[in-house]
Amino acid sequence: MLPRRIVGLGVCLALLLVLTTVSVAGARDTLVHDGNAAVSNLFSRFAAASNSTIVRTSNTYDGFIPYQPPGELSKYGCVVLPLNGTPINKYYRQRLAAYVEAGGTLVAIGEYAGSPAYNDGAARVVMNQVSLGVTDPGDPDFGAGVGSTMSFDATTLDFFHHTTTNIAAHQITTGVTTIGYDATASITLGAGGLALARTSLLTGSRPFIAVDPIGLGRFVMVADSNVLIDTPDEYTPYDNDVLVKNLCGDNTKPTVTIVTPPNGARYKKDQPVIGDYLCSDDGDRVPPQFPIYHSEIAFCTGPVADGALIDTATGGNKSFTVNAEDLSGNAASKTHNYVVDDTPPVISMTVPSAGLDVATAGIYSRQAVVSANFSCTDDGPAPTITNSVVSGATLLNTASTVMPPAQPLQFVVNCSDSVGNTSTLTHYYYVRDDSLPVITVTNPIAGARFRKGQAVNAAYSCTDADGAADIKPGSLLGTVAVGALIPTAIAGDNLFKVNCKDLADNAAVEVNVPYVVDESPPTINIRVPAAAGKYNKGVQIVADYDCTDPDTTLTFNDILTCNGPVVDAASVDSSIVGPKTFKVDATDVAGNPATKTVSYTILGTSPPAVVISSPANNAAFKIGAAIPFSFACSDPDGPADIKSCTRVGGSGTLDSTKAGKFEVSARVEDFTDNVKTTTHSYTVSANPPAEGKAPTTGKAPVAAKVCKSRRSFTIRVKKKRGVKIVSATVFVNGKKQKTKKGKRITSRVTLIGLKKGRYNVVIRVKLSDGRTATDRRRFKTCTPKGK
Repeated sequence: MLPRRIVGLGVCLALLLVLTTVSVAGARDTLVHDGNAAVSNLFSRFAAASNSTIVRTSNTYDGFIPYQPPGELSKYGCVVLPLNGTPINKYYRQRLAAYVEAGGTLVAIGEYAGSPAYNDGAARVVMNQVSLGVTDPGDPDFGAGVGSTMSFDATTLDFFHHTTTNIAAHQITTGVTTIGYDATASITLGAGGLALARTSLLTGSRPFIAVDPIGLGRFVMVADSNVLIDTPDEYTPYDNDVLVKNLCGDNTKPTVTIVTPPNGARYKKDQPVIGDYLCSDDGDRVPPQFPIYHSEIAFCTGPVADGALIDTATGGNKSFTVNAEDLSGNAASKTHNYVVDDTPPVISMTVPSAGLDVATAGIYSRQAVVSANFSCTDDGPAPTITNSVVSGATLLNTASTVMPPAQPLQFVVNCSDSVGNTSTLTHYYYVRDDSLPVITVTNPIAGARFRKGQAVNAAYSCTDADGAADIKPGSLLGTVAVGALIPTAIAGDNLFKVNCKDLADNAAVEVNVPYVVDESPPTINIRVPAAAGKYNKGVQIVADYDCTDPDTTLTFNDILTCNGPVVDAASVDSSIVGPKTFKVDATDVAGNPATKTVSYTILGTSPPAVVISSPANNAAFKIGAAIPFSFACSDPDGPADIKSCTRVGGSGTLDSTKAGKFEVSARVEDFTDNVKTTTHSYTVSANPPAEGKAPTTGKAPVAAKVCKSRRSFTIRVKKKRGVKIVSATVFVNGKKQKTKKGKRITSRVTLIGLKKGRYNVVIRVKLSDGRTATDRRRFKTCTPKGK
């Protein structure tokens, strides 16, 4: 890269020529490697076309290891391998590979096979080793090439003078339309190669010039030396020299960099600004063996010398142009525009209003949120507002009242533009108190409902934008004082009023809060279980209850809670027989409570039994003996199903004061009204039979006949006038049934196979006006017709 300054270039170059004997004429050097038994072709036409100096070199040795002088290959713009006849050792190939990888251009020249004048095709083998490497592990030069996949093959094409226009578009072939050649080999491209020129169609259109991008550089194969070397004038009319210039010549314009002034910069008038610029070229190089820099820049000039002061003496638009040219004649120019700004910014302010003095000062309300509205404009970029605010973002100070004859408040805006030109604008304003107090009532709230006589404390307040101190003492008045009990003695609609003022006698808007005193509790309706209802054990009982309130309207529901043991339409437990209660509690929004309880009975399905354990049936006793009477009642449905278990017609011990045959009975009744009586006989005599005689027993009970229902029916839901049926749901003992929707909504209910019992059918219909209609039916199974 070019150093920071190109000042006194001629002096530096003269010093270089004195200190060294190495020529630096020309834009860049091209290395032609004449070692390895190379054919000594001439490259003067190549040098002229590429505007480069040809440096020819051959192998030298460090001990027994050949290497490539002079110095590093990186100083050469191009390295050309002519027709070398012997292999290039692996160390040199490694250096060539590194050269290409780092951005160099390596040109390998091949030739057709069997040409005695050109090493009998040996150059083809040598150049393939440079490309692909030596693949024989037994070869002392075994190792990789430059990393290309291209290679010369043994095909010989187009003897004698030929031309081709079969040329691919590429940077190397820019401006090349025709190439002359003679007796060329062909190139196998491999995976990475790109054909630049091909032979005529008559010979199969084979590639004979190709390139392979490798790393930052490129590896080029040319299969006929006539394309590049000095040849008879017959090649002069063609574009071979253009190809050479694109390949190894300097086609790059210099680069001009202007650091100061940057493009679009703005400066204050007479501001000292030092110009800073430089020029560079891609051919600039610093060979390791020379401590003095070699540049390809011929000249680099600007309006002032680099490091001198640029023009800021007058305001307006300025330009700064730097021109450069390299040693190859490539020219470049760059211009930066800058502005010398001698105009301060302009401030515009609408809030506070145009109060440029005390007499025209504006007036604003105390504690009002007033955003200042101002702006700064300039003929350049947006100016800097020195108090760090933007238009409309600064609030005016309205915390205190300031009215004449007091001195008004000030709002000052200072602006500076990007180069430091400044402006100031001041507006004046007064502050007055015209903000009304605000009343807030937190209890009662609008629409609140209270029970008659309920103790509820009033809660309300008055605030002002000017602060609590601005509330006038004693002005906050409500229906009752803050914290006192809200009136709840009179049922119905009530109104709670509050008023307030500030010190300036600004009155708050009166607040009237409506509330209701409710003295009517809810009404509870329990349909299932029915009061004193009886249900068989295991029968599905669907709860049916609701709560109503006289205060409920179409838009207001005064029922707050309505809770039973189960939710409405849910199943009630019928697994345990005996007397039961079903309690529903309700409250309205005001908290008025209501409770209702119904009693019902779960009936067992099996009859009870009573067993007399003493006296045994037909037992005999002696006159005067103590005859205890003992019995017990049972029920398969559990003891809770026993309604009564009593002795029939007497109490205490049995009478044995006289002889004779007697009977004693015990009776049991369950909640299904099944009655069972057991009677035992006993005899009282002076001479009873011997003990141990087994008493006789009664008849064995007859098993009850089990009934199974054969009932089924269809429910059809009719439409009502003026409304539509949205949906219908059918429950049998709480179990949802299937419904079908057609012209009518129907549901098939079947009780077939169910045991004897009562079954509840509930039908709920949703209507298009939002209401819900409910109907209930009860059915018994195993009953004679008509019952």
